[in-house]
Amino acid sequence: MKRELTVAVLALLMLLLLSSTGLAWNFERPGKYIDINERTENAKTDGKASVGLGVHISCYSEDESGPPSYGDDYAKLCLAATANTRKILDYDWCENYYLWVDESQLTNELILCDEVSMISLPFKVRFYGGPGSAEYDHVWLCSNGWLSFVDLDHPNQPPPYCDNSDSIPNTNGLNNFVAPFWTYLGLSTIRYGTVGYTPGGPAVSCFVISWNVTWTGYHRQIFQVLIEEAPTEAYGRSPYDQSRIWFQYHSLYFGPPFGPATVGIEDQRGRRGVAYNYENLHNGTALEFSEASGCNYARIMNIAIRLSENENSAETKVVINPDSIRGHNIILNQSLPPEDETEKFATAIGGAATLLIDAIEILGESPPIWVTGAGFMIGATMFIVDWAHEMARKQAVLDLLQIDYNNTYVRARGFEPIYNTDPVDADLCITAYWIFDDLNTENHSLTVTAELTYEEFDAYGYRVNLTTISTSVELRMSLDDNNSSGTAVPIEKGTLYSKLYLGGYDEKDFYKIYVYGGRKIIVTAEANSSYNDLPDFQIFLHDWYGFEKAYTLPGYSHHLEYVADTTGYWFIEARLCTNDGFYSLKVDLKATGGCPSLFVWNGSDYFEEGILDIHAKTDVTIQHQIQNTLALNNFVYKLQLRELDNFTSHIDQVKLYAVDYEGEWHLCPLIYACHNDLGCVTWKLLFDDENRIDLTPTQQVNLKFLSIIPQNWATHLIFEINGHNPKPNPE
Repeated sequence: MKRELTVAVLALLMLLLLSSTGLAWNFERPGKYIDINERTENAKTDGKASVGLGVHISCYSEDESGPPSYGDDYAKLCLAATANTRKILDYDWCENYYLWVDESQLTNELILCDEVSMISLPFKVRFYGGPGSAEYDHVWLCSNGWLSFVDLDHPNQPPPYCDNSDSIPNTNGLNNFVAPFWTYLGLSTIRYGTVGYTPGGPAVSCFVISWNVTWTGYHRQIFQVLIEEAPTEAYGRSPYDQSRIWFQYHSLYFGPPFGPATVGIEDQRGRRGVAYNYENLHNGTALEFSEASGCNYARIMNIAIRLSENENSAETKVVINPDSIRGHNIILNQSLPPEDETEKFATAIGGAATLLIDAIEILGESPPIWVTGAGFMIGATMFIVDWAHEMARKQAVLDLLQIDYNNTYVRARGFEPIYNTDPVDADLCITAYWIFDDLNTENHSLTVTAELTYEEFDAYGYRVNLTTISTSVELRMSLDDNNSSGTAVPIEKGTLYSKLYLGGYDEKDFYKIYVYGGRKIIVTAEANSSYNDLPDFQIFLHDWYGFEKAYTLPGYSHHLEYVADTTGYWFIEARLCTNDGFYSLKVDLKATGGCPSLFVWNGSDYFEEGILDIHAKTDVTIQHQIQNTLALNNFVYKLQLRELDNFTSHIDQVKLYAVDYEGEWHLCPLIYACHNDLGCVTWKLLFDDENRIDLTPTQQVNLKFLSIIPQNWATHLIFEINGHNPKPNPE
């Protein structure tokens, strides 16, 4: 891992952040045991399925004598690969036959007023899912005209939302709902039961919920929802079909006190759904919500985690004893006690923006069983304890498959425990170790990849596609070797650098920044309390020649200011006193009395070249050799003078010289000078006379000089300014 302190690395990091693969986590290698407790994640979707990866970096250990490293250093990793193929599923609506189910056929009754109650269904309902996945037999029923399917693993009762201000679909608020008439209804009599229903075709078994609302004796709202039993081949339907849902309206009133109503359905995470405009409803309306035309089904074949590195001085090991492998809807072996609620891994429903992973640390790794540089298949079964909400976890049966010594590969087959079918969501969670056997002399990188392979079927159950998608993150562990000015790391002004380490063999860190004379250097540094210890350290400031110019006393928090008296690289040293640990560092540069400031056009933007200090009571002439790239644009050099301080500069004349390989100076004529308030001032800046222009705070002048020799003939450019800036009177 390269230290995230150079412009190149920062640019690379931004590139990785924008990519669907390769998100980078960077860390400076410490010199002792550290609880890191950080994570990175990534995800990818192809529009039909999604795969997510969560990497939790638990800790770093130095010279561990026992397993897993036996004298080497290691970083402990807890990895979660999550997958779903629910994105391919979708509903649509159409108007249908109005076949009102008389409430006398419904044998159960609830009276609710702005309340929610759970009721059980006599059969499974499939809603945005597949055989055995996203099938429900309980619903939350609300008096305000909606119901929500219950996930019995997480049966959290929702509040009785009295209205819905969000569009459908929307990730906010309630999800996984069916809303025939969602608005505040007050006291509702709700009857429910099972009937045979014939919606213009063969009779199907439906669960009916009917709302009968009377507001102070009048303004009746009477409507109902019918939900079909999960389709099976026994009904002449595909086992991949979604349950159909019907809304029917017997008596409606839209005036006060009833507000606008939400009508529609939404999936488990608010990523899929379909709405109907309530203003188009009328007595006798019947709506059918069914699987969208041409909608296929996709099921998870397998999910895998790969750790890849190509180094002689590093390796990865996976712990494969039962306590260190977790999963949901994957093929497993034998029961273990139910997984602790704190060790749940949520599924990734969408792309990176909707990734929901909590890749927490999994405990209990003794005795360890190791697989190094190889892959294995988890093969067996997973079953339900008590047929209810406790899902058993597993012990792996291992089928070792040698891949290569640069890859540790873990793959589990998707498996839904109730119906012995492949699921539409699954996750695989493992514990691994990234081991370094060098003597803190090398940088290291590791790529972790989550892979999802899924099958796509048409409405008739024929496979039409087999696809693999993947997402990755890159981990980098950098060598901390900037312990002298000769190996100082360049840093950018105004950027906060964190996760910097002092301790063990690393008692000094050096950084460098280019500073123009007259600029104030401001250094702030703080010990980082996120890790084990607070380092007690000092900050020193050195000039280009190595002379110490300023320092702070030992402590945990530092602030240092110094006005640079020379132009060039200045060095910031962090020196440990006691207590190893991490710290952060930030360096700012501020203009002081010197002005104006010169900016040069580098081909894409104006870049700050430095301060031209013309403090004097009368005109002085300053010649400045340009250090940064000054691009030639249509035979013209473009520069700017800006006043960045609270002073006024009086500028009399400006010149630009191109110096060739023979040392001869060639005057580049000034052809344009434009003041942002005064307009064209070219003639005032051509001669050394009494015609000056003033640059007051925030003002600037744009300059253009004509090149008279080819650019490749010039070794460097000299900018000359004549003028003065009286120093302020001392208070």
